[in-house]
Amino acid sequence: MDQGEEEVIDFTKLRYALYLRKSTDDKERQQRSIDDQQAECEEMAAKYGWHLVKPYYEDHGSAKVPRNPKRGRFYDLLKDLEAGKVDGIIAWHPDRLARNMEDGGEIFGLLDRKVLKDLKFVTHYYTNDATGKMLLGISFTLSTYYSANLSQNVKRGHRRALGEAKSSGAPKHGYNRSEQGIYEPNENYEIVKEAWQMRLRGHSLREISDWMNENGYARVIKDKKSKKFNQIIKMSFQTVGEMFKDSFYCGLMVQTNKTVDLREAYNFEPVVNEDEYDEVQRLSRATASPLIKNRRKTFYPLRGMVKCALCGRNMSPGASKGQHGDRKRYLYYRCINAECTRKKKSIRGKVIFNFIYDLLKDGVNLTDKDYKDYYEHLTNEANKDATTIQTELNSKRGALKATNKRIKNIGLKLIDYSQDSPVWKVNNDELIKLEKDAKDLKKQIVELKENQTDPKKDILSIEQFLNLAKKAGSKVKAANEVGKDHICRIIFLNLMVDEQEVTDYHLTKAFSKLEKMQNVGDGRGERT
Repeated sequence: MDQGEEEVIDFTKLRYALYLRKSTDDKERQQRSIDDQQAECEEMAAKYGWHLVKPYYEDHGSAKVPRNPKRGRFYDLLKDLEAGKVDGIIAWHPDRLARNMEDGGEIFGLLDRKVLKDLKFVTHYYTNDATGKMLLGISFTLSTYYSANLSQNVKRGHRRALGEAKSSGAPKHGYNRSEQGIYEPNENYEIVKEAWQMRLRGHSLREISDWMNENGYARVIKDKKSKKFNQIIKMSFQTVGEMFKDSFYCGLMVQTNKTVDLREAYNFEPVVNEDEYDEVQRLSRATASPLIKNRRKTFYPLRGMVKCALCGRNMSPGASKGQHGDRKRYLYYRCINAECTRKKKSIRGKVIFNFIYDLLKDGVNLTDKDYKDYYEHLTNEANKDATTIQTELNSKRGALKATNKRIKNIGLKLIDYSQDSPVWKVNNDELIKLEKDAKDLKKQIVELKENQTDPKKDILSIEQFLNLAKKAGSKVKAANEVGKDHICRIIFLNLMVDEQEVTDYHLTKAFSKLEKMQNVGDGRGERT
């Protein structure tokens, strides 16, 4: 044989190792399964009369990292080639052997030393010459690039997911939020976790809040005036009720009109799993007082805007029952904080609205810039509303899911009893109730989704806004309860009241000129 002339190989006399690899990593889900690879390789070997040595070499680890311990059989194959136990390799594609240059280099080293006499692939044609090695090198290079690029894209996706999962919102019970926006369990975590379990066992909101406070629950927050962390907040039963609606505690955080799965973004530790969250939604709905449900249907203007000047808490609106035979009812706002020092707990609504009429009677001339401030404020409020709606949607969907699960379980149970059995009757009554509840939940979900479609639908045009500013007093006075509420929310952030009158107020940024006009008008720099 002349120097440089390639040896002619009879491939039918070589002993081929069949190498199979399928990573369990999600990044390679598009690749053929082990069974598919094996079937196609065996079919090709049988067609050309190539001899396959058993057992086959099979791995389930990624090939992008050199010396991956999960690819033990690949490195066994290299040793068996060195030991002369096998002569060649058959694989489905070159990237099954290597997706990094180090492992690819080992293959080339074995080829150059003629320890590895041949390579066969289902999807790639290899010839044992300079051209074949060049094409094989290109294939390894492309596989290496693919892995690096895929890893980069996946990391970018994780960073984006992590960015979505970061929050600048209110802190959550049982968690601290790091500077990076990541939620981590704090000293209240176990207390909050047990609170959810108590709810699952049927305890009332008040029982749970009392238990949490007795067992050391407390949040220390920053005082607005001193800006020091010295204000200790205990748990109220109303706050517990809001907490039990929040899907955050099972790992699904609501941001505006979408839900982000924190469990996929980072190593988040949920308080409950999704099934437990769903069951709490169903139980909370089942234990809700009919009186409370009916009361929530009544619309009261300025809800959450009127604050007690003595304790700083929101005052609850309500309607009187009439006195001394007079059946005419009137609106009032009442401070329900038991620790508040005020003697007269409530104030008439007309006192507050008369103050508003007087304050706005002369109107105010606003500009395009003021409209921009208004638009930004209302957009932020719309985003808050969207978050509230999405939280309610998650709660209703969870309740519906748990209700349907219970309907299915009871339906299966009914099969075991005759219709004249007391057990059948009790379960059938519950089934009827659950089916009605499921129907109501579906209706409520549809309504919430309709409200979610256009969160900015109530924002005024610039012409409407400027017209409202000029005639604010008369427009508030002429409007019904809903209209009064809508206009006042455009103008005011809140109003502070003592036992007899409005003592202070805060305006939205768009209407800050009104405050300056009032200060100039009375000559003392004080509000009315």
